Amino acid sequence: ARRPIWVFPAGRIVFETFHPRAPEVTDFLMAVAEPVSRPEFIHEYQITILSLSAAVSTGIDVEQVIKILARLAKNVLEEGFIQAIRRQGFSIGKTKLVLRNNRHFLEASESSLLERLCSDRDIAQSLIRGDVLGPDG
Repeated sequence: ARRPIWVFPAGRIVFETFHPRAPEVTDFLMAVAEPVSRPEFIHEYQITILSLSAAVSTGIDVEQVIKILARLAKNVLEEGFIQAIRRQGFSIGKTKLVLRNNRHFLEASESSLLERLCSDRDIAQSLIRGDVLGPDG
């Protein structure tokens, strides 16, 4: 069977809407990517961190995204693209910005992720070290 999409390394997807399984492919692409252009026969989508986050929040795992894209693509997914999707997907849903007593706190499901975020220059400048709370809050 002919495959309906081209996947480019920067996350751009070109979709042939005249494919027999177009409705199913459209549903998948709308769940994991942002529409860029949707004329009658060829649609373009872009995978972004926000679209991946939305996909994960609806229960679509990052590895599922990669697997389905590989199955639908006319081309071989570049390793750099796959690694970028995995890297972006690593922290999705693992952090929360919480408002408590009129102050914002960053919570993470893994201490290593919180340490990595806190080592970022921009985030580190915003930290008040005395506010770091343990698991009992």
